[in-house]
Amino acid sequence: MIVKLVKHIFKFIKRILLLFFGFIVLYLVIAWICSNISTNPTSSLETDFYEIYVGTNGVHSDIILPIELLDDSFKSLDYKTNPKYLAFGWGDKGFYLNTPTWGDLTFSTAVNAVFLKSSTAMHVTEYNDIDKNWKKVAIDSFQLLSLLNFIQNSFQFNSNNSTIKITSYSYGNNDTFYEATGGYSCLRTCNTWTNEAMKKAEVKTAIWTPFDWGVLKHL
Repeated sequence: MIVKLVKHIFKFIKRILLLFFGFIVLYLVIAWICSNISTNPTSSLETDFYEIYVGTNGVHSDIILPIELLDDSFKSLDYKTNPKYLAFGWGDKGFYLNTPTWGDLTFSTAVNAVFLKSSTAMHVTEYNDIDKNWKKVAIDSFQLLSLLNFIQNSFQFNSNNSTIKITSYSYGNNDTFYEATGGYSCLRTCNTWTNEAMKKAEVKTAIWTPFDWGVLKHL
């Protein structure tokens, strides 16, 4: 009786593992295919363009904007320096706050970020110089407005219409975290957010991607 029970348990575990790894493989295949298929936005008829940038740390992508392009909807941001550029990154709140380096990554944080729909944060980093690895993107005034609206709508605002700063958390002396809207999951990652922003701005990008390279390869 005990032997039969143990066999049933092992068979159940085997099925669970097969389903788990099967999901991972299917997810990666679909993600790779979608990351390599580009959108087909309409061409701009304007003649004046603004330069923005998309950067990555090798895993996570940010949208970087010259500070003079920001409108009044960003006036409640709290700067630590006198920056010329602001990098906006959206992501899992627990991952952001509890994993300043990859050495701080825990199993529970990784599982929550990938498999559970979790709360999010906006990470705003200040820069004074252009990084040579940033990808430059030229957009017109309509595209800029769409992009700004998308980023603004990713912030949570309080009753005073101000962004909600997450205090006591920072990676250094040039970045700040804010409460964000939306939930993070394997279907909507930090790079999916950047990809969605490019779509809203009518910039050529992947039809869907959870990867940073899926965004950058089409720009």
